[in-house]
Amino acid sequence: MGSSNSHKKLRITNCKEIGQAREKLLEKYRISHGVIGEGAFGKVYKGTSIEDSQNKVAIKAFKKKQLFDDDVKSIESEIKVLCQLDHPNIIKYYESFADEGNMYIVTDYIKGQTLSKMLEKVSFALSETEAARVLYQLASALNHCHSKHIMHRDIKPANIMVDTKMHVTLIDFGLSNVFSKKKILRSACGTPSFMSPETITGSYNEKCDVWSFGILMYLLLTGRLPFSGETPRDLLSEALSCQLQLESSLWEDISKDAKNLIKKIISTDVKERYSIQKVLEHPWFDQVRDDSTEDSHSEAELRVLETLAGFTTENKFTKACMRVIASITKMPQDPAISQEFSKIDEKQNAIISKEELRNAFDKKALSLSDKEINAIIGDLNYSGEQHINYTEFCTASMDKYEVLSPKNCKTLFNYFDTDKDGVVTQKDIFLGLEKSGIFTKAQIKAIVKDSGISKAKAFELEEFEELVSF
Repeated sequence: MGSSNSHKKLRITNCKEIGQAREKLLEKYRISHGVIGEGAFGKVYKGTSIEDSQNKVAIKAFKKKQLFDDDVKSIESEIKVLCQLDHPNIIKYYESFADEGNMYIVTDYIKGQTLSKMLEKVSFALSETEAARVLYQLASALNHCHSKHIMHRDIKPANIMVDTKMHVTLIDFGLSNVFSKKKILRSACGTPSFMSPETITGSYNEKCDVWSFGILMYLLLTGRLPFSGETPRDLLSEALSCQLQLESSLWEDISKDAKNLIKKIISTDVKERYSIQKVLEHPWFDQVRDDSTEDSHSEAELRVLETLAGFTTENKFTKACMRVIASITKMPQDPAISQEFSKIDEKQNAIISKEELRNAFDKKALSLSDKEINAIIGDLNYSGEQHINYTEFCTASMDKYEVLSPKNCKTLFNYFDTDKDGVVTQKDIFLGLEKSGIFTKAQIKAIVKDSGISKAKAFELEEFEELVSF
């Protein structure tokens, strides 16, 4: 897995003795009885934060003795991938615990059901608008993955969670992989009915996800899969012929735009097959695109941008604490903030560029200089990249005292107080900021120095709350 620094960035607590990982896990989470899911390598349980009973998590548990070395590498690869992703439609990773015998991955607990279970309940019948709403969110999530050079490689209904409001969350990145223009993958993986022909034949890139997306789109619109072969070989033969029957009775009530998009993505010619970015831009999604282009939310959106612009006036320590809180807790979702983020994010990849941010302020007549725009990005993105991700945007756009609520301050206090002596010192803060994996050592030194905390000072919870909120 690499050096200890890489473990800190991946938020993995490594324990030397068998059983210690579970002990560390149980210090933070109460695990419910009963399995809520099973993956290829382990079981999934529902957990509750001991500090905050409202914070529900999912805990994947693995027994290493039941795994091959390649399986362990696959799990570690999934953690690396999840750490790079930050999107409202992708499962959020919190931390992991590991020892010689066991490994536990803690992620957000997603309410709702898998898309496969939902489809069974409605006899595989979704309206075209409902299908578009689900697929637009999925396409946005995939666009974020591909912008980070990550392919999912197992897009199917069982790996998509849907809640009662039709909010989509993409899960299970166990088969995901990093790609580049020079790197062509050759290891076949995925679920046969959703696998692209080139994945089966063994030479593919990120557009394998677009093919799977197309198969899913076909299923949501018709209730059937386009290819019905019983074996991977039969499916490959059908897929290579790619004779889509879009004029049959199944498609008579489905729009021309939907049929056009299907043809563009269920294509055996990988070069001609749409990228996920082009999928998002297709006219078929006009029916469900974010309605924040209307003026109904303009006042709330203006307030979001004003709060974002004001974030730079906070001191370094407060800003750093807000950023850590956002990474270790489940933040409340403010519709105005989500809508404004989506509106600014012109490429729908959950990454706001400097140009997109400037355009947003200009549209609201809040003209900011290059220096001010750079300051906002610099105060949020500690990696030096010239963009803002979803969590960074939400952190800076929320009311400061909502982020730094007594409950969140207590969570942060306990996060820093690793030795559990009831106080937080300068050293505790330094180690806690380092453990978050967000900051470099040089940045941490500057943050701690800016806080004015002396080495001798030890803060109890009430004093710590005052320090953070100052």
